[in-house]
Amino acid sequence: MQGPPGTGKSQTIANLIAESIGQGKRILFVSEKAAALDVVHKRLASSGLDEYCLMLHGEHAARREVVQALDRSLTTSLRARVGMRGDELERLANIRTLLNDSAELLHLPQPLLGARSVREVHEQLAELHAAPSAPGAPEASGIEMPRPQFRPDTRLDPGGLHVESHGGPDGGTPGGSLQRP
Repeated sequence: MQGPPGTGKSQTIANLIAESIGQGKRILFVSEKAAALDVVHKRLASSGLDEYCLMLHGEHAARREVVQALDRSLTTSLRARVGMRGDELERLANIRTLLNDSAELLHLPQPLLGARSVREVHEQLAELHAAPSAPGAPEASGIEMPRPQFRPDTRLDPGGLHVESHGGPDGGTPGGSLQRP
């Protein structure tokens, strides 16, 4: 996996490894950089999965430590873990509902958008952004666009979707968010 720093590569790798452990699979994670191995191991350890890791680099590569780790993994049995607490399950359900509703809203046709979805409008804007500029036209950065003003009771669809108005960070210019009541 390649990419610039800070893009979540180690978290993605830790997630893939954790998922594979959950499926009973064995994983060999190799990296040119010891720091990457340490970061992924730290992430797995923070989730209680370090018992499934066999560190074979740096200070952990000593023969004695490797033999002890292998002995531990072969002679100890895995302990069943308690499931998620009720409040954690409720939070997970709420987040799942929020994500599913958000994805649904992005794809629903909106009358105020010409019966197009937010996703379709975003796609068209992205295409326009990449379009070549007309000769003699001012630079896009020099054009000031007025910020849209929404009323709290603006109806976008008969299914109950509306724009909820709220003040900006300075309490002044209102922003808006799509929500189902």
